Amino acid sequence: MVGATDQTTRVTVRAGSEIVLNGENSDGTRFPLANATWTQTDSSGIVVRLDKRTDKTRAFRVPFVDVLTTLSFELEVRNEDGDTATNEVIVDIIPVSDSDRFLEYFRSLPNQYIAVAVLKQGMTATTAVGFSLT
Repeated sequence: MVGATDQTTRVTVRAGSEIVLNGENSDGTRFPLANATWTQTDSSGIVVRLDKRTDKTRAFRVPFVDVLTTLSFELEVRNEDGDTATNEVIVDIIPVSDSDRFLEYFRSLPNQYIAVAVLKQGMTATTAVGFSLT
């Protein structure tokens, strides 16, 4: 869980993790908070869907990436008097490289998967092998 503070928060996570952006500690000093808005602000080209958990909290699944990637988010809170305050959260994503994965997602090929078939000992490249992807 990543919470907003008075300064920029930076975290490092593995691809596939769940992140919770938490602005629950934000509070108006003189007037109650009217709203809180989380916005993705980076220029990585990767857009994540922020799922609402509470009025001040959003969550998302960290995308699978093939290189170290940085996402950034801004929390803006506004009180009933119209005063605003902002805070930034930076998320560095460590790519997952797992040689046991059959299907691998590549950021450069959005929504496409590459399937690799490995021949068993004694089989040749011309041997018919049936398989299906579901």
